Amino acid sequence: ESRPFNILADDALQGGLKSTFNYSIEKWNLRIGIEMMTEKYNWQVYETNNGIEEALVNSFIEIRDPVNLFVLGAYTFINGGIIEAGLSYNFMNYNISDHISDSLDHSDKYRYEPVFSPYLGINYPLGDRLRMYASVSHGFSYPGVEETLLPEGHANPDLKPESGMNLELGTRLSARNGKIFADLNGYLLFVKDLLITER
Repeated sequence: ESRPFNILADDALQGGLKSTFNYSIEKWNLRIGIEMMTEKYNWQVYETNNGIEEALVNSFIEIRDPVNLFVLGAYTFINGGIIEAGLSYNFMNYNISDHISDSLDHSDKYRYEPVFSPYLGINYPLGDRLRMYASVSHGFSYPGVEETLLPEGHANPDLKPESGMNLELGTRLSARNGKIFADLNGYLLFVKDLLITER
């Protein structure tokens, strides 16, 4: 990527696994799971002269390891309504390796503070074809590698994950045994620690 003040060359490799355990008894359902990922991200920053690549300024490798543990419970009413409640526990470690041999070594290990995200939702029939649903949930997003890069090319470890609460209310009208449906919903999203790119 040729940028106004430098040229960024990067590539990434990702892999992960997810495992869940489900248990049902009568009208109760429980799901417990874990999701793990690893991302290796390489980036180099070069000086630019009117878009022509010149000397190498920075060269880093970052390895990020997010982990998500979750539990979700659901109860189904006699009329087909469902109420769900869940909780997820999330954390991430990342290591940065500086591959430029100069007096400043930016290599280090970091860890974001763990994040708990609760969820509560209900889906309730108002008739044969009409259902109402509502939910309250917490969500978050870790800063992407590109968002953490400072103009000098090294990472800013002081950023916090974006987080927020979502309130949602809606209805679903269905026909032809659910093959055709229409949704109408509204939501409010309250975000804090919003990340804004400054150029």
